Amino acid sequence: MSRGHFKASSSSWNGTSRRARGGVALVELLLTLLLTGILAGGSVGLLGHFLRTMFYLPKVVAAYQVATDVLQQIVEGGPSGLGVGAFYGPQNVIGGLRYAVRGSAAGEGAIWLALPDQIGFRTSARQCVAVRLAGGVMKRSVALAPPSSPCRTTPRSAEEDLPYYASGGGVSVTIPTGRLFRYYNQSGGVVPDGSPPGGTVRRVDITFVAQTGNGVFNEGDARAEKSSSVTIRVP
Repeated sequence: MSRGHFKASSSSWNGTSRRARGGVALVELLLTLLLTGILAGGSVGLLGHFLRTMFYLPKVVAAYQVATDVLQQIVEGGPSGLGVGAFYGPQNVIGGLRYAVRGSAAGEGAIWLALPDQIGFRTSARQCVAVRLAGGVMKRSVALAPPSSPCRTTPRSAEEDLPYYASGGGVSVTIPTGRLFRYYNQSGGVVPDGSPPGGTVRRVDITFVAQTGNGVFNEGDARAEKSSSVTIRVP
């Protein structure tokens, strides 16, 4: 009887053990299904994020490149394909605002045109440079003139794009602040728009945005904001 009782107890324990293992297996299955669902949903989200990043990064690079090149050309100057007249010969490099100096023309300073979206300045290389924003593209024209000749009356060359690859590249330049250029005198006061008297403009602030499309991240577009301040030398 003792041996039979032992067998009955063993059989009961084995049944309980099998039921327990079955319950554990069911829980494991449910956890596995739950984790698989979470991972699957996460994978879809990660895949979507990865695809958005793939299409977004080239736009970021393009917007940043245009913004950097535009600011470089305005402030420092750089290579140019413009010819400025047979008498003076072509210029391979156009100076930027950092090289603006006053000429000896009566009443004309280093900055001879001061408008919200346009600027005209004379460089130390006798270049009369004009930069303006038109249709989302920065434009530049130039002429060579003796120091005694006013830049504002000297015919300039045809315009070129800044940078040269800007047109049709999918990146446009905008001025959300309403002004591309801001002008200040020696005391920090604002200089009125127009053709300022010689030596009036002593500092120029530059602010603009280069962007693809609307520049809205959620729409897959990119934007790069640039700003700089240039002090005008007055000899």
